[in-house]
Amino acid sequence: MSSRMRAAIDPGTGATPKARNPLDIDELTERLVAAADAEGLDTFAVSEYSLGGPVAIRLAARHPERVSSLVLSASFAHADTRTDLAASVWHQLFASGQHTLLAEYLNLMGRGEAALNALPRHRRATRSRPPLRHR
Repeated sequence: MSSRMRAAIDPGTGATPKARNPLDIDELTERLVAAADAEGLDTFAVSEYSLGGPVAIRLAARHPERVSSLVLSASFAHADTRTDLAASVWHQLFASGQHTLLAEYLNLMGRGEAALNALPRHRRATRSRPPLRHR
């Protein structure tokens, strides 16, 4: 018999309320285990994307008898200096209210060169500023 489980593990995702405190990887891991328990699952597959990867890795390390498979996409095992700096800039832009600039930053960080160059020119620069000219 197979089972399906869907879980929004991050507070503020789906119908879950936003977190009042900084997210904690151990708490997020235990929330996922609690969701599996609530579904009556002894073992389960885990699939995570991006920032969910460290949670999935922690879950598999802490509960290897329960995780039947692990699928990670666009993720990392631990935050390196680049990730820490990117998260810091992201947080500062959001906190400052510069949401358009934050969107541009996230586009720059999240898309490759080909995807960025494929954007229509008017979509590349969302704020009014003169385009850079190649010499």
